[in-house]
Amino acid sequence: MNLHLIFRMDLAQQEGEFIEKAARVLYPHMAVVGSVHDLVETCVKVCSPDRRIGTLEILGHSFWDTGFDGIYIGRDRLSTFTLPQHTGSLLRLSPLFSRNPRARVFLGGCFLGRDGVSLLRVLSLLWGGVAVMAGTAVQVPMREGIEGEVRICVG
Repeated sequence: MNLHLIFRMDLAQQEGEFIEKAARVLYPHMAVVGSVHDLVETCVKVCSPDRRIGTLEILGHSFWDTGFDGIYIGRDRLSTFTLPQHTGSLLRLSPLFSRNPRARVFLGGCFLGRDGVSLLRVLSLLWGGVAVMAGTAVQVPMREGIEGEVRICVG
């Protein structure tokens, strides 16, 4: 069975309590994570040999306006610059992905597909060639789908 896992940051910190409550109502199936470690631990708990990750969505703010190519995962900043401190945790995801060639990861941060291609490529390599994708435009919160062109990096 392929799992579709969706994680997001706690929106109350960034957007206010009203947006957080709206997100809980609209998307009750999304898990809120506070860090890269939390995300990985949750994936490890729900996966098993017959339950693998088919799609992993990580929704959060990018920090494109600071000149870095990354995304917030809870309180953690994940970018090519900060990747070394998260590599150990992120490597634990590699065996959890489905061997189905359509296994994929979507990073939902604004302009990440435009400015974060290096990060997408490195994550794909880290996870054994899983397709890692992001949109090239502003990503609209609480709207399904990817805004702008979709940039896909595979190993």
